[in-house]
Amino acid sequence: MFSSAGSGFLIILIAGVVQGSVLTPMAYLKKWSWENTWLIYSIFAYLLLPWPFALLTVPKLFSAFAAVPHQTILWTLVLGFVWGLAVVLYGLGVDMLGLALGTAIILGMGTSVGSIVPLIGQHREKLWASSGITTLSGIFLLTIAVALFAVAGQQRDRILQARSGRSAVDMGLVRSGRFLAGLIICILCGLLSPLLNITFAYSTEIQKQAINHGANPIFAANAIWLLLANAGFLPSFFYSLYLLRKNRTWSAFGSGAGRYWLLPPLMGLMWISCIVLYGVGANQMGSLGPVIGWPVLVSTSVLGASCWGFFTGEWKGIHGRPVHLQTGALVVLVAAMFVLGVASRF
Repeated sequence: MFSSAGSGFLIILIAGVVQGSVLTPMAYLKKWSWENTWLIYSIFAYLLLPWPFALLTVPKLFSAFAAVPHQTILWTLVLGFVWGLAVVLYGLGVDMLGLALGTAIILGMGTSVGSIVPLIGQHREKLWASSGITTLSGIFLLTIAVALFAVAGQQRDRILQARSGRSAVDMGLVRSGRFLAGLIICILCGLLSPLLNITFAYSTEIQKQAINHGANPIFAANAIWLLLANAGFLPSFFYSLYLLRKNRTWSAFGSGAGRYWLLPPLMGLMWISCIVLYGVGANQMGSLGPVIGWPVLVSTSVLGASCWGFFTGEWKGIHGRPVHLQTGALVVLVAAMFVLGVASRF
């Protein structure tokens, strides 16, 4: 039998696998531009689907919100909006660098911020205890893995450029600045995306009131996810509309088979499902749930996205050093997950 912490760890592993798969369907929607897919996906992921999850698990949702100080609600919405900016950058970064590399850099960069901020802010006394040191070790290994992913991806792009015989500008890779621009976008996104976890860690009053109004403690985080996701929807919505007008891609909605209207909502369902599972798992892990659970989620997401990157052909025909680096990154990533698993047992 698993302990509560062990069960939470397993649930977060599942959530990470789901999160690492969220953007995979975009590879099969070639007739739509990024903004077409992102608009439909964000409507379901951030605006619509969080509501049924919150309403079904927090019996008196609006009464719970009414009992929370207005300042707490306001800050949650503001941080949710800023996190929503990171969401837009996430989609752009993955589009420019590829699924495996983009996800690895974004989630890897966000790990240290998303874990260390609540560790220092809420559990400073545990920073140099066994749990804190082990968690920091896992984060360090994850950072090394991300660096290896980045180098492997850059070398992969150079091989693709040389093999095609086309100029770097035509390929949109290193010399055109596409790789560098994508790298900068992913790093910025990595610094902002942990606001999801930081807000979760500090919005204890919202969870407290949700529990007071009849919510099961392990599902209380769904009230937070609703506020965060709805506020975070706005940047995606307005940026998608801007691109649809700028690029004149509204007509793309009339092309493509039925899967073009099925896969983006499925992506949205996958995202909200993994976030709900993360909240459940982190709450079961106790007070250090957001500290340990976040890098576990990130590690598994990177691993899942890397596997999908191979499956969707991002590494087709690539051999030698880039593949060795990618493999080494995966090995270090698995080691990081093992160390974080040990940390969850303290």
